[in-house]
Amino acid sequence: MDRIERALTKAKSGQRVVRLRPAAQAAPPAPPPTPAANDTVRNSATVRSSPSVLKRMRVVAATHDSVEADLFRMLRTRVLQKLSQANHRSLAIVSPSAAAGKTLTAANLATSIAKDLNHTVLLVDLDLRRPRVHSYFGLRPEHGIADYLTGKAELTACLIHPGIERLVLLPGRGSHKTSSEMLTSPRMTSLSKELRDRYLDRIVVYDLPPLLTTDDAISFLPQVEACLMVVREGGSTKGELEQALALVADANLIGTVLNDSNEKISNRYYG
Repeated sequence: MDRIERALTKAKSGQRVVRLRPAAQAAPPAPPPTPAANDTVRNSATVRSSPSVLKRMRVVAATHDSVEADLFRMLRTRVLQKLSQANHRSLAIVSPSAAAGKTLTAANLATSIAKDLNHTVLLVDLDLRRPRVHSYFGLRPEHGIADYLTGKAELTACLIHPGIERLVLLPGRGSHKTSSEMLTSPRMTSLSKELRDRYLDRIVVYDLPPLLTTDDAISFLPQVEACLMVVREGGSTKGELEQALALVADANLIGTVLNDSNEKISNRYYG
């Protein structure tokens, strides 16, 4: 634990490390979003995710009565505060390497933000070589974002509403070796701007590939307003953490999630 925190502090002083521990209190309800923000939901196919699949895949933010859901409410509140302060509406989830829990964090954070009545959320899978967002919701998409980027499908054909209010997925499908070129293409640049600017109450969450495996993430980060790094405790060396943080030095890193912490989780306040 101390080794990881020292590495993070040394490489990126001033960044807050957010541990996945219970929140003392969930964010209070807010007024519902403007009707226009629901256009994305109306224009997407509804394929309801099974509660049993969500439970098995650990999308705990879809529930209301667990300690783990409280953890993501706390993370949601901190992230939304950071984004709101700068009037930002797009966020990338990154990690130094694979198996850090990045995609699971993205799925839970997006779901938790969608539970906040003030926002709608679009969760975009940009791990084009190994797309996995759809699997956490038990979905088998017919089209993915790569199909849109290559002109094989319209955007509306790629969108899926998983039956969770105010949440829409733009999944990936298949594996694409030219992922870096696709993510820096004019079509992707135009799409990212459109997704960010179309609705004022929409938060766009991007699940990006690990920073140290390909150049995909660092190629796309200039198109995103903020990023959040997920680190699994004991999963990366000090050198890997410093290298990953150096790669996002020019990005707006708003915090770090320490995943799989060995600190005991409890929520005795509510008995």
